[in-house]
Parts: sequence; structure tokens; C-alpha cells
Amino acid sequence: MRRPVVSHIAIGTLALATATCTSRLQASAQEAAGGSAPPPARCTSPVVADINSKVRARLCDDLLSCLRTTPALPFAWPDAQGKLVFFAYETEPRLENSMSTEVTGPTHRVVVALASGEPLVEKLRAPRVLGVERDDKPGPRRGEMPRAEQALVDVVAGCRTPDDAAADLRPYLAWLERAYVTAADLEKRAGPFIAWLKTHRPERR
Repeated sequence: MRRPVVSHIAIGTLALATATCTSRLQASAQEAAGGSAPPPARCTSPVVADINSKVRARLCDDLLSCLRTTPALPFAWPDAQGKLVFFAYETEPRLENSMSTEVTGPTHRVVVALASGEPLVEKLRAPRVLGVERDDKPGPRRGEMPRAEQALVDVVAGCRTPDDAAADLRPYLAWLERAYVTAADLEKRAGPFIAWLKTHRPERR
């Protein structure tokens, strides 16, 4: 007894018809639900100015005078675990030179989880005098650091990659060069991030 021969053309035609039918059923279901499927949700990150305001308020509430804080830094790098960290330092102008400031610290560490936005202040033990900074070095231009900090928040929130934000993060280098005594201390606390910034320094022309 001979077996029936099934044509490959017939099989292909049947598969195409099945796919077309499925596609039409899916389209009908979308129309019945009120139109096309919604687009993916847009990634949004907190506003860094709001975070900075909360950090300053906590430090000023806890102390008689406000301390100098670093810009927002990643809690870790490259995986910041959705957190920012700030370090606070005491500064004392040198009487013999109005352009020089003695830096002591850090006195406090402030951690902010982006999910809650609330600063957690930790008082650090045994702050020490780090050295004297002169204020004659150029720093970031006006408005550059807020944009750089917002770019970092975008990265920590997962809305941008570090490489995508590299150009916007460059003002951190200018800030570190100006606050060079503080920067030397931060090498021990945010070393991987600072090293990454240096490797992504723009080439001089």
C-alpha cells in the first residue's frame, strides 16, 4: 500500500495561512481593546537640584553652620545600586591668605537612595586636617556642574549608560582639579569613579 505524498508547497501554504490568521486575530484583539499597544514607559530620573536641597537641609539642621559638600557621587561604580553619596568637609579660611582654605574631614557621609530620595546622614569619626586649598585654579563654568550631576543621576537611575553620559560628566574633572585637596581624599572613597572619569578625559587638540 502506497503512502500519500504531502506536497511541500501545500505545507508552506498552510503555514502562511495560519500565520496570517493569527496576525489578524491579534490586530482585532488590539482594536477591541482600544487601539494599538501602548509604547514602553519612558525612563525618568529624579531632579538632582531637589536631592541637593534635601542634603543641604539635613546638614544645616544637624549643625550650627553648613558644611561644604561634594557634588553628587555614585555610591559605587559602575554599579551604584541606585544610590548617590555625598561627603561633607569643614573649611576654614586662612587668615594670612584670603585665597586659601584649610580643609578638614570628611565629617559626614550622606547616602541617598533614588527610590526614596531621603538623605541618610552618617557622622564619621576622627576627621583630620587634609591640607590647604588655594582658590586660584579654574573650576567648572557656571551651570556645568548641575548638568553633570543630573547626568550622573540619570546613569545611577539606569536611564543612561556611563559611556553615553561621558561628555556630560566631564565637569567633574574640573571640579576635582580645583578642589585638589578634597579630591585626594576622595580617591580613597570614590576611586573607581574618579579613575573612570580620567580615562574618559577629552583629548587635547
